[in-house]
Amino acid sequence: MNRFTLFITGITFCTNAQLSAQSFIPVSPDTSQIKQIWRDLEYSETIGYTYLSEYYESETKKVILEMTDPEWIEEAPCSFWQKFEHDIYYEVNMCHYAGVNEKIVFPKMETEEAQKLINELFHEKFNAWESEYIYAPIGGGAGCYYIIQQDSFQTTTISWGCGC
Repeated sequence: MNRFTLFITGITFCTNAQLSAQSFIPVSPDTSQIKQIWRDLEYSETIGYTYLSEYYESETKKVILEMTDPEWIEEAPCSFWQKFEHDIYYEVNMCHYAGVNEKIVFPKMETEEAQKLINELFHEKFNAWESEYIYAPIGGGAGCYYIIQQDSFQTTTISWGCGC
């Protein structure tokens, strides 16, 4: 191999390594707009789902896992998943009166970016960061708990549950 080819190969390798090491940065939400849309929808979707629907193109329709009790709301799924662009995966289960459980699986992002998204989109005045990965009600108890999970599959999951 001549020096020029070796040089180009080295540059290409370094550039590819840097690109694959970059982490995903989620769209910073306009929280007041998201909450207004959420109210306009009469809270029929969650804030997390509303955020994804507003800022990312869906790649699939809702894949329904369970339907709502027909006496409460007809034809409404209470548990489903859906994929969005950038390999973003969303899942919700709100079938039982005890509360709501949701998760969004993003491409790998820095913990600080996940914290920033939680702070912007899901801010709770009675919550605080218990650790780098847990945003929970101060003193425990009823409310919403948010957990950041980093895994070896190059994804970052933000999951949360709210209940009594």
